[in-house]
Amino acid sequence: MKKLFVLADSISIHYGPYLEQYLKGFFEYDRKGKNLEHGDLNNESSINGGDSSHVLEFIKQNCPECDVLLVNCGLHDIKTQNNKKQIEEAEYEKNLNELVSLVLSKKKKMVWLSTTSVDDEIHKKMCPSFSRSDKDVIAYNDIAKKVMDRYKIPIIDLNKFTKNLSEPLFADHVHYVDGVRCLQAAFIAGNLLALEKSGNL
Repeated sequence: MKKLFVLADSISIHYGPYLEQYLKGFFEYDRKGKNLEHGDLNNESSINGGDSSHVLEFIKQNCPECDVLLVNCGLHDIKTQNNKKQIEEAEYEKNLNELVSLVLSKKKKMVWLSTTSVDDEIHKKMCPSFSRSDKDVIAYNDIAKKVMDRYKIPIIDLNKFTKNLSEPLFADHVHYVDGVRCLQAAFIAGNLLALEKSGNL
């Protein structure tokens, strides 16, 4: 079986156990910090990918032994304090370009996951120390799509899929209720198996 390694935001921590279950017999599953405690999901950690600079640095320092990398970053990049984003748009694009080039140079396949939504109103109540907006999610997803299309990297549009689901969706400002997590994993698994069957992985 091919080995899959997940390097993504905290949303992946929640759908990850379901994804591992659905991929049994098809892919060997692993992820950053698989057996570690996730801690505060609003911050970069030893288990989530963090922003694009953290994801890039992880690949530079710890490129995993795998065949396929399932990658996402964006929610941490768009964190805004004093009108300054953690990673501005130009740097985000630069980081993604460097990331894809690095992964491909290591002869690995890569699949990109679009960044899921932010509930702006709940976020304001839960995270007063920094702002985060769904309009920025959309803008950064557009940047990511441009980069991935340039390198012909497959994209699994988890954002659109999740928005199409029935309410209630959110457990908090960015994370989802358990039923949604299960469906997200099924959607990702189906896309990965289709890509594998078509010879694109």
